[in-house]
Amino acid sequence: ISMDEFYCWYNQNCIFNNKTIMITFDDGNLEDYYLVLPILKKYNIKATTFIVGKRTLDGPIIFDENKRQYLTKDIIKKVKKEYPNWKI
Repeated sequence: ISMDEFYCWYNQNCIFNNKTIMITFDDGNLEDYYLVLPILKKYNIKATTFIVGKRTLDGPIIFDENKRQYLTKDIIKKVKKEYPNWKI
């Protein structure tokens, strides 16, 4: 479920079955875009990522899976259009 759906459930305004989950990611790592997003899309999974604002650069940057990199503003905008089930 999404954060909005969780909030609805938390306030006892929504009901979900016992096997409902909410997926979250911390820090807004760039690898989430390149490695996780394709899986989210493939299975139509909702997820939420919490970013650290001061680590969010304008971009673009070249993805290097050997470095710790963070989502950039341009990728965040792209995700909002490309896959609205992933909230950042």
